[in-house]
Amino acid sequence: MRLKFYNRFGMFIAGIAAFVAALIAGGGEQPNTTALALTAGSILLVLDLGCRFWQYRPEDDRILFLFAEVNGGQLAFLPVWIWGAILTITTLAQLSVLISFGLAVGLADVVYRLRQAHLKQESGWLALAPSGGTPLWIVGGLVLLLPWWRSLPPLEGQVDQQGPFFVSFLVLIIAMNLIRRYFGSKLSKQGASASEVQRSYESPAGLVVLRLLFLAMWVLILLYGFDQPRMAHFALALPGALRWLGVAGAIVSLLLLVWVHQSLGKSWSRLLQVWEEQTLVTHGPYQWVRHPMYAVLSGFYLCAALVAANSLIGFVSVGIVVQFWTRIEPEEHMMIEHFGDAYRKYMQHTGRLLPRLRG
Repeated sequence: MRLKFYNRFGMFIAGIAAFVAALIAGGGEQPNTTALALTAGSILLVLDLGCRFWQYRPEDDRILFLFAEVNGGQLAFLPVWIWGAILTITTLAQLSVLISFGLAVGLADVVYRLRQAHLKQESGWLALAPSGGTPLWIVGGLVLLLPWWRSLPPLEGQVDQQGPFFVSFLVLIIAMNLIRRYFGSKLSKQGASASEVQRSYESPAGLVVLRLLFLAMWVLILLYGFDQPRMAHFALALPGALRWLGVAGAIVSLLLLVWVHQSLGKSWSRLLQVWEEQTLVTHGPYQWVRHPMYAVLSGFYLCAALVAANSLIGFVSVGIVVQFWTRIEPEEHMMIEHFGDAYRKYMQHTGRLLPRLRG
């Protein structure tokens, strides 16, 4: 029986504990805090590597196995990314440390992507493109932004921190990502990811743009959460009623997002691709709208931008929505090629993003 060091909850708690310890250690003195962050991250990294090599099987690819889901490691190679978050938050003044760390984990990520592309006999150039939701790329984005960001003077008297909208925005963002990760994990457990992809319709350029937008959004979310005095430079004077309307709209969007995911089931994919066992979903919200996922996510990001009342977050949110909409045309082309007349008939009585008005 092989030893199991971690599960999802245990790894999450370990990361939170290390983060809290790094924040309170040394009485606020930067060198002591940094040293503790490095130590905590190194311990987690060594434990994770030991666990992985203990379970390594000769038939597995060694490089990919380092990043695979092992013992419930939900984000794969999780201690490295916990370490990155700790260093980002606790050593903002030590740019050289962050750059060295960002280069190391960024290189590891690229090696993994190139290896995966090689085994699948796919083009590997996209491996160099950032993945917007990957924590190590978020660290890199913060590093690039840091010199300019620290040059902004704090506006202590105009912070929104601890206010109802500040808390609401962060809670909504966390809830949305938990929903996405839950259904993604559920899909993986059902074995849907093992389906043979027949053809991919994904535009490499469009995917890179979308990833960069998500990367920018995550960087802004972290800065909004941890550096309100500087984010106040970009605050918008929106009426409280409009921001509360944004909260309500975002909550409705989250409820609809759960409904859309439940209706899609195994047919959900993050990329524009079709596989052998894919079926045409026409129930739930899909009986009225062909792309309710894009509609709901667009509504969520726009409503969340109202809650944040920040011009940077609003600009990136609009960019994400526009990029969602550019995917509709190629996705419909993909569905027509795969399902033929069945999808053409389905298009006749459904709307793209909103239900079709009938006379």
